[in-house]
Amino acid sequence: MKHIFIINPVAGSKNSAKEIEKKVKEIFKSRKDKALILLTQHSGHATELAREHAKDGEPVRFYSCGGDGTMNEVLNGMYTYENAELAVYPSGSGNDFVKMYGDINDITLESLVEGTPEKTDILKCDDRVAANIISVGFDAAIADGAKKFKKIPLIGGSTAYFASLIYNFLCKTAFEYEFVLDGVTYPKSQYHFGVAANGSFYGGGFKAAPMANMNDGYIDFIMVKKVSRLRILSLINDYKKGTHVKYNDIVKHVRCKAAQIKTIGKSLINLDGEIKVANNPKISIIEKAVSIIRPKLGNKYKVLPIDGELAHV
Repeated sequence: MKHIFIINPVAGSKNSAKEIEKKVKEIFKSRKDKALILLTQHSGHATELAREHAKDGEPVRFYSCGGDGTMNEVLNGMYTYENAELAVYPSGSGNDFVKMYGDINDITLESLVEGTPEKTDILKCDDRVAANIISVGFDAAIADGAKKFKKIPLIGGSTAYFASLIYNFLCKTAFEYEFVLDGVTYPKSQYHFGVAANGSFYGGGFKAAPMANMNDGYIDFIMVKKVSRLRILSLINDYKKGTHVKYNDIVKHVRCKAAQIKTIGKSLINLDGEIKVANNPKISIIEKAVSIIRPKLGNKYKVLPIDGELAHV
């Protein structure tokens, strides 16, 4: 099997790419199989690299080394190839997807090289796919704003995200949508979020869909209706912990196979941290579409059978 490490050199700390390269060389020095290290050079490059190296039909394990956005790019390049597997090494500013497998500090390159593939569901939205979450609303506006703030000198990832959060909180927190889930229409209204979840976490550790399971063949769709800014502040901690779903006066959770988000004109949409513009996007679940590597973490974690969350043992 080929082992191909696709590294985003601008993700994470300044020296993270060099550190990953050094570690990969150490790991494979004593192995019979060989590793190839590739650095992305522009937006969309990880997709191009994955597609190019998967199409020859040889068994290949891709290691996405970056954040959720890098993972999404690699996924979109390899998901149609049966010979390809995806391992996700958390080395970016946003590493939410892998939280479904354990504490990100425990997920090492060794644990992924020794890990085992599991057939996993993915989400499809028009011509793109996502492994974790597709969402619209306040979070998409924040992520889009963060990219703009990053263009300002001396403003880095976390600072840009916080600046965008404050800006959007003061300007606009709710947007008008109509949701159609498995043919059932949820009337047009003002919503803070519309989240189609395969995994549980996004946005830097917010547990939007605590009941999500990446192997159950369903989308967990979360709708959060507009409330006052004061109540938003009081709900932040609940949204972080995943306990917001108890507020059924404003939060609606629906398990479905297909969803359409009806928008007024084109709207920002967040796919695993990558921001796109779409008009009335349609979302579906592709069951057990991709082999994703479960890191070898020993007996520290176990998968709970009901919702796929991880617990210490």
